[in-house]
Amino acid sequence: MLRRERAAAMDALELAASLGSFAPSLSQHSDTRPILEETCLRARKMIDMKGVAIYLAQEGTYDFAMQYCDTPGMNELIEREVNSLIDDNSFAYAMKSNEPLFFLTRDGKHQILLHVIGSASRIRGMLVGVLQQDKDGILDTTRRLFSVVMLSAAHAMESHEVNKLFAEDNKRLEQKVLARTRALEDTNRQLQQIFNSIQTGVIITNAKTQKIHDANPAALAMLKAKPEDLIGTSCAGSICFEEPENCPFHNRLALRMNYEHTLRRTDGVNIPIIENVTEIQLGGHLFFLKSFMDISEQKKLQQLKEDVERITRHDLKSPLNGIINLPDVIVDIGPLNDDQLEMLKHIKESGFKMLKTINASLDLFKMETGTYTFVPATIDIMQILRNVFMDIAPLSSALQISHSITVDGEAFEPGDKILVRAEETMLYYLFSNLLTNAAEASPQGHHVSVSILPMGERVAVDIHNFGVVPEEIRANFFSKYVTFGKKGGTGLGTFSAKLITDTLGGEISFTTSEEMGTTVTVVLPAA
Repeated sequence: MLRRERAAAMDALELAASLGSFAPSLSQHSDTRPILEETCLRARKMIDMKGVAIYLAQEGTYDFAMQYCDTPGMNELIEREVNSLIDDNSFAYAMKSNEPLFFLTRDGKHQILLHVIGSASRIRGMLVGVLQQDKDGILDTTRRLFSVVMLSAAHAMESHEVNKLFAEDNKRLEQKVLARTRALEDTNRQLQQIFNSIQTGVIITNAKTQKIHDANPAALAMLKAKPEDLIGTSCAGSICFEEPENCPFHNRLALRMNYEHTLRRTDGVNIPIIENVTEIQLGGHLFFLKSFMDISEQKKLQQLKEDVERITRHDLKSPLNGIINLPDVIVDIGPLNDDQLEMLKHIKESGFKMLKTINASLDLFKMETGTYTFVPATIDIMQILRNVFMDIAPLSSALQISHSITVDGEAFEPGDKILVRAEETMLYYLFSNLLTNAAEASPQGHHVSVSILPMGERVAVDIHNFGVVPEEIRANFFSKYVTFGKKGGTGLGTFSAKLITDTLGGEISFTTSEEMGTTVTVVLPAA
């Protein structure tokens, strides 16, 4: 349960951390549909829903109309329930809230989610979803980050409008410059108004003199500068520290879209940005237009994701002390019958298993950051496998999966020992991940086999099941967060297995095909 909740929180943080590319990548399209599609997709990734629709506020009126629904079969239900929520003022109430709100449908069969899509300047619309899961199962972290996604969607719509206006006016400006018409001054005034209203930072630099021609208020605010601090100064000495090969003044191939870079503010602080650099014509002269967005918050969210993951592991250990120690206290109080003693023993053992899992997770973090110290010991791999099979027995029984172990091609004997140089907890975690994955990937009623082959100074372990690794993830099978078609999958099992194997001085690989199924091979140093 804790692993599922942590995985859901990490998925939500992952989505939130990626918001920096949300608006820039989608605002280039000619209409808002890609933004609406991406918003619904991100909403579904955070909260399990049967259908999602977006209503947009209509220009010049107070009406809302459905602009997009990702599940056509849900249109009628959503329209009917939205009309009902409008009639009882629930829709109006949701417009004033900045968090997800939940309502029962009139027949009581479904839960409806409403979340306003709006920024500080105006309300753009409303996201309406029909829940697949129960609202009480949605984590508080997910709810808060869901609101961050909706705010990002509103900003994306605003950016889309501004970019569209800017592109249209810029095109008209270029045509009027080329035609040398008397409308140039009017167009320049319109451009200046748009230029000053854009929330993205924009700096215009003369391509010949390499001096800054203009900077909009958003750019000045991000750089903590006054107009006189920038305008008329060389861009190389104030806003840019690029090498010549990356500078458009020296290399036109350096013109780019959505490039991550840093800018130095007037107080000496560097800020991370995503920038576009393009050529424009003003008054018959060539200029470079740099538009950029501060992504400091997205960087902080990425760091927050890592910090939350590490803190969560530590914080989970405190309540486990009570779970582990309380059975002994109850036994001392007594008297208890045999069944009660057995249940308390099971509680204590489960607590220790959870503690081992948390400690293993902390060790995995150290492995990933390169701070883990490996202390090898002589471990019987056969005993580890027996413990793993015992622990995953309920899962195997539910899936009707059978298991077998062979050593050097012969049936496993109870007294067999195969010794390797490893750490007991890490080795258990390694094979627990791989055998759980094998059971879940295997077709129901099939067989999972473990073949052990001693090879002198090395020991090879083959884990085979009759499932097939999807082609979409084969090239990145051991990468972090890579999963496909597995409900509830986090993409951390094989990643953890690779980390542990590398730390133990071993090797891990896999083969997969429709005819032969999948075999994961782990090679470890023999004791």
